[in-house]
Amino acid sequence: MEGVKEFWEKVPRKCLNGVWKHLCPQLVYDFVGFDIQENVSKANKESLDKAREARFDQLEQKDIDELLELHTVELTNEELLEMETIENAELEAAASRPISEIPEPERFLTKSDLEKAPSFIREGLDILEAKDPNINRSATLPEKLCQS
Repeated sequence: MEGVKEFWEKVPRKCLNGVWKHLCPQLVYDFVGFDIQENVSKANKESLDKAREARFDQLEQKDIDELLELHTVELTNEELLEMETIENAELEAAASRPISEIPEPERFLTKSDLEKAPSFIREGLDILEAKDPNINRSATLPEKLCQS
């Protein structure tokens, strides 16, 4: 009996899954695990790409690695409470600031915006022309818009 147990434990999980997959497929998954290093590398590369899209051009891979390394240290309860207190104070300060003090986000036109805008204007004019019961008003609207 001891030999059977020993041999049974040597049967690979993949082999067992292959058998059970045919007998009871809803209980068997093909999941073989994660390649952690590959996933971490992929996530770091995506983070770096997103940061560069957001104009953080000076950011390098080592900066991301250092930031992630900071988060491997487990915080104490006191540190967590302190962080919560600071966050709550910042939220209260932001809520009490007048709207006029909140900086407006930077505005800029992209090439894509410039390409799309005329079609939206044309679409709006087409709607007015199709729905306005006063055809003369609709016909002169593009002229009036150009004069403004």
